Amino acid sequence: MSVNSIKMAAFQTLNLYTSIQQADFKKLLNGRDYLIIQGQMIFEKDGEVFITTIDNKRDDFTVEDYMALPEGAPFELINGKLVYRPSPFNAHQQVSMSMSYHLGHYVKKNRLGSLWAAPFDVHFDESNIYQPDLLFISNERKAILQDWVKGAPDFIVEIISFGTKSRDKGEKMKTYGQHGVREYWLIDPDKKTVEVFHNEKGKMVSKQKFENKGTIESLAIEGFSIQLSEIFED
Repeated sequence: MSVNSIKMAAFQTLNLYTSIQQADFKKLLNGRDYLIIQGQMIFEKDGEVFITTIDNKRDDFTVEDYMALPEGAPFELINGKLVYRPSPFNAHQQVSMSMSYHLGHYVKKNRLGSLWAAPFDVHFDESNIYQPDLLFISNERKAILQDWVKGAPDFIVEIISFGTKSRDKGEKMKTYGQHGVREYWLIDPDKKTVEVFHNEKGKMVSKQKFENKGTIESLAIEGFSIQLSEIFED
């Protein structure tokens, strides 16, 4: 992470922040946890205001660095890189709400476990902390649900966009497979498709891709199925 030297903060071991004291920045924050302006993050911590620029060329960030960011900061830690996670568009949110409604109702009714939506940190290892769009944790794996999720959920949904597709189907999917996620759905709200992956010996293997219509049955969530039209309902 590069630092603009105004005043070095007390976080010497992390080399994460540069502190600034101008009252104007506190006024700019106006009670918000953080602001991102032209790639720089401004936030208040322990009574001081900080400004930092995330260096996207570095790949040696750790959990400690990630946890030093302000709460709710829109970043994921992917193979040691702090990757900016922009706010989703309308189509993304519509799919997320539809899936949350149908899946959440089924999981709760059948007391199968718990369903969570982003932003919610999933700690896989020292170099990877993700915020999947949706994740399901079965009763059998409920021990991983602590202040954050510390381990692999049973089931993960990522709703892809042009900017996230390569990571969702690349680095992140590889991590999901290696750490034991049982099932992974990639949903494309623009093309209105769903691709289903199952974990086979630590790798996510594509089993079926649904386009236009069809009934999707889950492997990890016993008995759950959904029509493609229900996911993309207006």
